[in-house]
Amino acid sequence: ERLLLREVEITDAESLFELDSNELVLQHLFGVQGPKSVEDSRVCVRDLQRQYKENGIGRWVVLEKKSNKFVGWAGLKIEHNVFHHDSFFDLGFRFLPEFWNQGYATEASLALIDYGFNTLQAPKICAYVETEGKASCRVLQKAGLRIVSEFTAYGCSNFWLELENPNI
Repeated sequence: ERLLLREVEITDAESLFELDSNELVLQHLFGVQGPKSVEDSRVCVRDLQRQYKENGIGRWVVLEKKSNKFVGWAGLKIEHNVFHHDSFFDLGFRFLPEFWNQGYATEASLALIDYGFNTLQAPKICAYVETEGKASCRVLQKAGLRIVSEFTAYGCSNFWLELENPNI
């Protein structure tokens, strides 16, 4: 209700670069390297736009309705070959620090789960988060996902979370 979610546009590249190169954000990505330039972010935007065409979903820009400020991104995407899962709907989000601890990630996650289950008819929505990512894990749990297992990937320990579609 406080957020607007929309497809990523090429004009979002600068905001995405700001997000993905923010030192506080990078501290919570556990080894993921940020983009080196706005052009790197443009490449990412084009990849996201390809995902929309191929799969009908992807990560979306999140804007604060009252100010129209860029908050970050959130979305569902189809992931492949993670922790013995060939293909699944993955829920993810990343926000600028000024928008942390305001309930925005939970609000966006709940809207995406509703969209995934009621519009896309996804049988299940999954997420994985490093065990050190306690705040992100709490957001996912508040949105209804539950931890079903722990696994090691990308050199670190991760939680696997799931939520079954109650309508199927």
